[in-house]
Amino acid sequence: MSRRYVCKRRSCARPRQKWEHLCSSCWSRVPADLRALIVRAGKANHFDARDAYRRAAIDVLDGKRAWSDPHARAIAAITGDRDMAEAAE
Repeated sequence: MSRRYVCKRRSCARPRQKWEHLCSSCWSRVPADLRALIVRAGKANHFDARDAYRRAAIDVLDGKRAWSDPHARAIAAITGDRDMAEAAE
């Protein structure tokens, strides 16, 4: 029996691939600039930044906060990632 992976968002129970964090439905609703930052941080092996962006994506989807570029700059400043800060501007 194979393991079933579900979306990391609490209010969603849709299936996802093992290597994905969110299901395709939730991922498509994440703002495009935030999706780009998540992918870029992952490819650059900046895992702290990637995880912070993923948490921000879940917060945006749950309506806890709105996404804007200042969030990206703040996360980049916390993690010390100069490249991510420049990408967010």
